[in-house]
Amino acid sequence: MARKKIHDDDELPEEEAELPIPEDSEDRPARPKPGVTPLTLILCVLNVLAAGGFLFLLAMDLSKRQAWSHAVFMHDLALQGVPLDEEAKGPSASQITFPRQTVGAEELKNAMSQRAVKGSEGVLPATFTVTAIKPEDLTPETLNDWFKGIEGGPVKTLDEEIGRVKKELPEKIAAAAQEVAASVKTEADQRALLQQYLLNMAYTIYQVQDVAKKVKDLPAAQLNDKLVDAAQRRLLIDILVPLDASRPAEVSDRTLQQVSQLDKLPLDRLQNLLLRRIDELLADKFEPTLHFGKDWADQTRDTVDRRHAIAYFLFTLSQVKKPNSNPPQTLYPVERVQAVVGLHQSALSAQALARALVGVQDRLLGALSADRDGGVFQGKDGPDRTAGFVDRYRDEVQRLRTLVSLLKLRQNRLDDLQLRIKGHTENRDDRAKQVKDVTKKIIEARTETARQMAELAKMTDRFFTAKRQLADAQEVNLRLERQIGIYEGLKRKGGATP
Repeated sequence: MARKKIHDDDELPEEEAELPIPEDSEDRPARPKPGVTPLTLILCVLNVLAAGGFLFLLAMDLSKRQAWSHAVFMHDLALQGVPLDEEAKGPSASQITFPRQTVGAEELKNAMSQRAVKGSEGVLPATFTVTAIKPEDLTPETLNDWFKGIEGGPVKTLDEEIGRVKKELPEKIAAAAQEVAASVKTEADQRALLQQYLLNMAYTIYQVQDVAKKVKDLPAAQLNDKLVDAAQRRLLIDILVPLDASRPAEVSDRTLQQVSQLDKLPLDRLQNLLLRRIDELLADKFEPTLHFGKDWADQTRDTVDRRHAIAYFLFTLSQVKKPNSNPPQTLYPVERVQAVVGLHQSALSAQALARALVGVQDRLLGALSADRDGGVFQGKDGPDRTAGFVDRYRDEVQRLRTLVSLLKLRQNRLDDLQLRIKGHTENRDDRAKQVKDVTKKIIEARTETARQMAELAKMTDRFFTAKRQLADAQEVNLRLERQIGIYEGLKRKGGATP
């Protein structure tokens, strides 16, 4: 049965409209001819423009998201600093335990108000976790941007920074000491500056006395070398004392208390101690000679301790000023501390250094108190006390009083002796005058005696000549007397005269 032809604008009954029309049926309506209407073109163009707009918005959103992600990354980098080498394997204890950051409600309200964000009322505080940064996250571009304008160049890890510091720090210390020595020209200034450095490092009154004597007696040819040595010791002690206050060495180690003794403590011992301190920063285990003694032997160090030790060391370096530098210059820029270890560890290190310096001050005050009042110790018979400056001063005052009394006695004795000397001197002068006069008289008498002796010799010769003549005369007289006697005898006898 043929179906009735229906016009296009006629509506089929609902039952018939649902019936399928065979493809070869004569009653099937003719297909419309294909064609593109202007409306279709407009819609296509609008769709293309909309797709381009969506792509542009997507690119803007991606660019803004990347900028925000980079800003968040740089914010996290500023907080925690560059990582350790071992943190390339995964998050470490120092990263996992990093404190969460909290932004207060008032701070958020102010930020939203400045950006004209609606609904800024009723804002709650926000807390977020810092992202763990790995060494591979720090691209060369990021590092160059982060370390821009900071002395020393970019580093990717804390291990790399400590290696750089270990290599450059001894050279910087030696160069700074040479600059100090070169800035002083005269011998008097060299001697005064050397004494100033060494006295500032002296630990006891005995070291002060020893330093004063040695500087005074030091030959001029050795002043420059000793000044360079003392300037290096000054820088080394400014680094090592805070480190020792934070992580003390063994109690029996008195190295830092003998720094002023140039002859007893060689400079290389201090330099080696600094290098050991630097090596200990990255060690896996504690060094008992540098960290509280034998109880810490073989104790494993975690990344929290290493990161804190590195930050404290670098911050301490940033506070050490070169001697006599104008304007003041440090061995390590403080801006680099914040860039390398982060703001969080930098702030903690500043607090730790302040506590350490207060502890050093207390130790110095304790040493001064012990030097003044004596140190208390446990003796065999109970608590005892060493002699302090007060005791020595009291004994010295008593000794001086005794010396004054003795001096008075000696002065009286001296005055008496001087009076005696004066009397003896007068007697000596009188005796000398008498000796002179007597000597003169003796000489004159000797001269007269010599003259008289000469005359006596002449008279003696005459006397002996006369005596010989008299001896002969006596014999003649005796002979004549015999002859006379003979003549007289003959005459009495009446004899003839012969």
